[in-house]
Amino acid sequence: MIENCKPKSVAHPIKLLITTTLILWSSLLIAEANHDFQIFLGLKYLHGAPPDIERDVDTARDFFFPAATANDPIAQFFLSKTYDPECFGKVPQCDHEKWLRRAAENGEPTAELLLGLRLFELGKINHLRAIEWVGKSVQQGNRSAQIEMGRLVMESVENANLGEELLEACESFRAYLPVIEKDVLSDMISAQCNFISYNQAIDSIFSRSEKGSAGASLFIGVLFEDLEEEA
Repeated sequence: MIENCKPKSVAHPIKLLITTTLILWSSLLIAEANHDFQIFLGLKYLHGAPPDIERDVDTARDFFFPAATANDPIAQFFLSKTYDPECFGKVPQCDHEKWLRRAAENGEPTAELLLGLRLFELGKINHLRAIEWVGKSVQQGNRSAQIEMGRLVMESVENANLGEELLEACESFRAYLPVIEKDVLSDMISAQCNFISYNQAIDSIFSRSEKGSAGASLFIGVLFEDLEEEA
């Protein structure tokens, strides 16, 4: 005789999915919170917090490392600083560059700026790539990157050889012109790249001078001195 028995209760699949999702989400939040705490402690030891915590770069590095290996860009950036030879002397510079690049690749704006500046210093072959990195930082609202961008694109144009190299530098200048602070130099570079005529550049500089630009007034003074000498 077959006994009548009630089937065992089975969790509803949707409820089970929701429960599992909540558990995973909670775990991720805890892990993220742990990373934040690790970074907090790392910063305490990196800079020191007297009288309780003395500066200890090795301990700071130990706190940053777990979050950095979990691809936290802030941890990666500060971990790179613990390997900066300019700050801490004899440390593996390759580790500094590795973690700085990883932080930049993961979108840390200060790391993007610093990586761009380092690449720019390595020579003209890296200029356009360097400007791209600084541009990423500009897009995230980094004011320092915006200021540096103006200097980099103008220097790139000024140092470019005639031909394809100058065309590429000018296109880079054009792309970032909207975020570059407009001044005498940007007017002259625009003329050099044939975006405006030299007469338009001079008119713009005179206009800036009338509005109180000291740089424009200085440029006009030098211009007239040169004309007098030629005469």
